[in-house]
Amino acid sequence: MYKLIQIALVMLAFSACKETKRNTPAPANEIPLVLQENKNVVDLKSYRGEEFILKPLFEEYLNADSVAKKLFNDLNAFQSADKKFLDTINRYNEKNETYYSEAKAMLNLLSDSVLKKQLATLITTSETSQKQRIQILTDLMDKEQKGETIINDLSSAVKVTTTLKMMEDYQRKALPTVQSLQAQIKEQEKLIERLKGMLK
Repeated sequence: MYKLIQIALVMLAFSACKETKRNTPAPANEIPLVLQENKNVVDLKSYRGEEFILKPLFEEYLNADSVAKKLFNDLNAFQSADKKFLDTINRYNEKNETYYSEAKAMLNLLSDSVLKKQLATLITTSETSQKQRIQILTDLMDKEQKGETIINDLSSAVKVTTTLKMMEDYQRKALPTVQSLQAQIKEQEKLIERLKGMLK
């Protein structure tokens, strides 16, 4: 089952990538802004783990494709509203759990064992009823969390597949020539010889 889900994710990601290839993020002879040599960027090696290349590349891609941009705008709006709704449910559950925890702790202060037993029964009965009451919500939240995981996986897959093509274009266009490096080495060798001459 898990393998089928993985296959489905990959297929959906690539179909989304295909759908958004209607527009080209940059003209054929133009390197994306974030990759341009004169772009004023920080030392990328010191910021490993943060998306200083991939994120701007994808934003440039979205700016060139209105369909893809609308999809991700809708996705961001949904996730923001979804988080607020889930936070409301979580706060509701936390209040109930805190109450029952405090009620049980209060029982420990009672000296009357009979009264203590009666109250313990009341609390247990009430807590069990509440768990049954919210069972559907609990099941739906589990389903929602699985859906959110799928969305996150697909979003990442689309971001990688779209920006990978942009990076590969950059790699071909901006590849330093062998001749330029060879010329640098020749100049370097001349300087080495001149330095050696200073030691004679």
